[in-house]
Amino acid sequence: MVGFSPNGWFLSESGNTSATASFPQCSFTSLSPLERMDFCILDLPSPLAKHCILAVDDHDDNLLLVTQILARHDRTLLTAQNGETALALAQIFRSDLILLDIVLLDLSGFDVVHQLRQHAATASIPVVAVTALARADDRRKLLQAGCNDCVSKPYLLEDPELAVDRCLNDATLACD
Repeated sequence: MVGFSPNGWFLSESGNTSATASFPQCSFTSLSPLERMDFCILDLPSPLAKHCILAVDDHDDNLLLVTQILARHDRTLLTAQNGETALALAQIFRSDLILLDIVLLDLSGFDVVHQLRQHAATASIPVVAVTALARADDRRKLLQAGCNDCVSKPYLLEDPELAVDRCLNDATLACD
């Protein structure tokens, strides 16, 4: 497991810190807000990985499921359990795509998308809403708010993967 502590990044095996790591693309002075946030990097950001995907959900079971679905591919997977952490990680790691629960404890998914679209570094990141808001009107509101695609909970196991593939295979399309 990889994480962040007040002393910097760490690699951990069975709870024991085994090594420190640094990422040249990150400005560690800007990481101080992450010291108090929950997140996990399931694989080290690597130039060998095809894409960096950030999954955001405040329920561990939902994060576990989506990461198991997406872990079969050559992708760096990051997770966040709240909107504030998601915004920080999206900027630090320049995520290629965000899977975003809409009902979060700190910020709503609508707020997260709005803030992403306000910053040049994150404005073009495709966002797939993963939500229990399943009515056609809800989907329309999510797309109008800036989401590129929607996956309704409960979903079939292939639904998140298909949405990710639609958005990543052709970044020039609106992923609809």
